[in-house]
Amino acid sequence: MQKLISSVVFIVIVAIVSIFFLAKNYSNQFVEETESLIKAKFSTSTFEFKDSYFTNTGYKKGHGIVCGKVKRKLYDDDKNERYDNYYALILTSGDNVLLLKDVKFDVGPTMIKSLCER
Repeated sequence: MQKLISSVVFIVIVAIVSIFFLAKNYSNQFVEETESLIKAKFSTSTFEFKDSYFTNTGYKKGHGIVCGKVKRKLYDDDKNERYDNYYALILTSGDNVLLLKDVKFDVGPTMIKSLCER
């Protein structure tokens, strides 16, 4: 009986760890795809992203948000060295980003907290 309980506990732990790593991989994939879509949509600007992350907590299934910091240069000799908060609302298929619904740059910390830290 004790062996059975130990086996079940082990299987549950392995399943939880696997789900965690799978979710983390999708999050990274969503961040990378979203950053690529932003670069394509605003192709006249140059972007440098930092500390970006994905969350779907508090959003409908298939929806989520990517938040982080971005240094955006609007033209070649732009001297901007400041990272500003940004968010991007996205629609996902579960595996990939399907649509970039909205992007906002230079967003205040209060707005980021309410949208990204639910």
